[in-house]
This record gives sequence, C-alpha cells and structure tokens, in this order.
Amino acid sequence: MKRSYVILILSLCFTILPSFSQTPSGDQPKQPLTIESIFAEGGVTGRPPEAVQWSPDSRKLTFVQRDDAGMHGELWYVDAATGEKKVLVSESKLGSLAPDANKIKDEREKERVTRYHVAAYVWSPDSKTLLFNSSGQLWIYSLESGVAVQFTSSPDASEDPKFSPDGNSVAYLRKHNLYVQPVAGQGGKVLTDDNDENILNGEVDWVYAEELSVRSNYFWSPDSKEIAFLQMNEKQVPTYPITDWLPTHPKLDQEKYPKAGDPNPVVRLGVAEVDLADRRYRHLHSALRLGARGDPLGRGFEPRAGHDGLVLHRRKIRTLAQSADRIESGQLGGRQ
Repeated sequence: MKRSYVILILSLCFTILPSFSQTPSGDQPKQPLTIESIFAEGGVTGRPPEAVQWSPDSRKLTFVQRDDAGMHGELWYVDAATGEKKVLVSESKLGSLAPDANKIKDEREKERVTRYHVAAYVWSPDSKTLLFNSSGQLWIYSLESGVAVQFTSSPDASEDPKFSPDGNSVAYLRKHNLYVQPVAGQGGKVLTDDNDENILNGEVDWVYAEELSVRSNYFWSPDSKEIAFLQMNEKQVPTYPITDWLPTHPKLDQEKYPKAGDPNPVVRLGVAEVDLADRRYRHLHSALRLGARGDPLGRGFEPRAGHDGLVLHRRKIRTLAQSADRIESGQLGGRQ
C-alpha cells in the first residue's frame, strides 16, 4: 500500500513539476489558459509517465516517457536514493525490438507499432534484466551489456510473460495455452495442451479484462516449482459480433460475451508442476470447480508466501489454506 502511494506521488511530480519549472516567475510571460491549450497534445502539464514500476531491489522507479504527440518514447528511471532521473533504455534500442511494420497486415496493429514502438516490460527478480514483449515476441535485455536477445521466435504471439521467483524461467501464454521456458536455454515446454478455441488456460477472457480489469489468470508459486492458473471453458458462452471500424476496411470480430441471463464460462483451478530438468509436465494435476454453477471468480487469485494454498478473490477475499496434496486428492470438490 505504501509503495502504491509513493508511485502516485512521484507520478504527480513527473507531470506537475515540469510545468512549473518551465515557467519560473519573472522569466517568461504568463500565457492565458485557453480551450486549445487544454486539449492540445500533452495537455497543460505534458504527457504523464506510463508503465510505472519499481525494480525488485527497490532502487529504481522506472517508467515510459513519451513526447506530447505520443510518437516517441524512452524507458526512464528515477534513482530512489538520489532522485536523479536518467534514461534506462533509449528510444533507438526500444525501436529495434519492434517488428518490421511493412510485414504487418493488420492496419490497426501497423499503426500502433509505427506510432508507439515502446514494448511492455517486466523486471527480472534480480533487477539485472528486463523482459520486453514486442508485438508478441519476447526479448531479454541485459542492463549491464545493453544487449537484447530474442527469447521467443514463434509466429504465434507470446503474451503475459512472467519470470519465476528464482529468475531461472519465464512463463507465458500462446494460443490459449501455458508455456514455460528456461532463461538460459531453448528447452521450453507447454504445460497445457488444449486445442479447443473455447478453452483458455491462464488467459483472461474479454469480460474479465473489460469489465473487471483482470489482466492475468496464472501465477508462479513462491518456490518456482508450480504455476496456479484458471482454466476457462467458454463453450456455452454466446458469441457477440463486434465491428472494428478503425481499419480502412472494417472487419467483424466474434467475441464470447455473456449477456444478462446467459451462461458464464465454466472455471477450473489448476496447479501445474514445472520440471524443466527432464521436461516433464502434468496437465491439470489438481483442479477445483469454482462455483456451484460454474460461476467464474470475481477478481482472480494469487499465491501468497507463507501459505501452502491460494488466496482467492470472490466478492470478499477468502483464503484456501489447503495444500496441493489435499487439492489433488479431491477433498476440495473433487476432480473435474
């Protein structure tokens, strides 16, 4: 909670203080506040920082800073000890992670990559590397060497990457399945192997993301040995057509969207063992049916250090303090 307050205060400083420093009293004439200046690109105070994160060692507060038009951006950091602000990853290096725009067929995605080629980033637990997600391709960037190495190269997008707590592996989602791959090698394995488009493993459906602001449905255990995830089966959820009017040629997308009275996805909680040494895996070796009618969780879940179970968020926070053995034995609702 205290860290959230610090981020908020620093964010306000980044956005408000520059506006005062640029117009010190007596140095520049005062400018009238107009409707045009209020709605100009960047607004009155300038474009605010984006993707604000603390490094795991709490020494750096990082953020993406763009120009007022939003077309150029760099990854900056503030030294927590001195307050000094510096560029951590330059625009040219971030731009090199973006795919060739000429090869992108989707016009909306092409515009996004061209205008906003600052990839999403994740800190490694040791605060020495960054994991960038550039249009579905993952890159590992060493802060010491300033070199980025491509981590995934599949034509299918890799989404929602997360370092294991020990920093030795990275988990990510691809085509509705959960993958894990060692940082030091290419021996990645799929932990779930469902080929049904209606089954989402560790992935958030449209309603969760849009209505509940849930961004992820899987989490590493604190010891890096297991991954807890939600499996959502949308087979009974009706399809709703959505037209994308932004491209030159509009296209029709089909989204699974339950209206009032429609069935929700059937949700199961899985705990997958992660064993990269001999490349074995277990698919949903323990599963818990959530809700008497398959009702989905309201706000997701997460493992907690010091607990041998999971903390579930459903209207109110409830704690499952059962061990993985009890879950697997079927004492919590049985296997599905």
